[in-house]
Amino acid sequence: MVQANSGRLPDFLFIGAMKSATTTMHYQLGQQPGIFMVSNPKELYFFSHDQNYNQGTDWYKSKFSGAKVDEICGEAATTYSQLPTYPDVVERMYSLIPNTKLIYIMRHPIDRLISQYLHECTLKNISLDINRAIYKHPELVDYSRYAMQLEPFMEKFGSEKILPTFFERVTAYPQEEIERICRFIGYPGQPRWDFEAKPKNVTKERPVSTPWLKFLRKSKVLKPIRENLLPQAVKTKVRGLLASNLERPEISPQNLEYLKEIFDRDLARLGQWLGTDMTCDTYKATVESQAFDWAVLDKAI
Repeated sequence: MVQANSGRLPDFLFIGAMKSATTTMHYQLGQQPGIFMVSNPKELYFFSHDQNYNQGTDWYKSKFSGAKVDEICGEAATTYSQLPTYPDVVERMYSLIPNTKLIYIMRHPIDRLISQYLHECTLKNISLDINRAIYKHPELVDYSRYAMQLEPFMEKFGSEKILPTFFERVTAYPQEEIERICRFIGYPGQPRWDFEAKPKNVTKERPVSTPWLKFLRKSKVLKPIRENLLPQAVKTKVRGLLASNLERPEISPQNLEYLKEIFDRDLARLGQWLGTDMTCDTYKATVESQAFDWAVLDKAI
């Protein structure tokens, strides 16, 4: 573990992907005795956001100063795997913490895209129909191109420092997956999945939009209250409710084929690294069938 008088540096990072249960895993690991997860705020965005990175290493170390000497420290930020939006992450990360373990959680690329789309709609970052948004907002597609996102990490850190995990596998076998993650980060204890905890920040697959939520979201009368009087914590909670109650958008057959063509190329490469065949159509059955690790040497990436 790396330590300093003014704080310390993390032993592991969740680097993404967005809308793939990183918040849930952050919570679950934070419940284990001997693991310290940065929680205020949960996402530091240190390596991705210039304004945070420019505050310097001591600022970053200070966020882990609450950890005990013998605790394993971690943080999670999905912006660490959002190319090309944040192009400097890997170089910045490697220059400071080259021996840190990295965990990357992936999700069916189309499901992840839809979940991000709904999230961005609640934040008013996107107002277009999804069939137009996938062209006007290429990040919806890019953040689901997992091989593309992983490649610079693999080249710099090496595959032995990166653990591939999957949302669907975590959902189906949570205890097995938390044990696997804890082994990877060197946790000496026996982790326990908190089955009583509600899923964190996950958009429902088949939500129902209620009249009162529609009123809350669209009422012009309530707009000044929504924007000026509500505390940030309340706004975040309301956005979560709205996101989970937006109607699941329909992607046209033509655009679905367009997305599958893009993602199948990326999944083919990811599958080569994992030693399996993978497409959008076979993805879920494949990742639920077993816990995958890298099957190729770094030089073959």
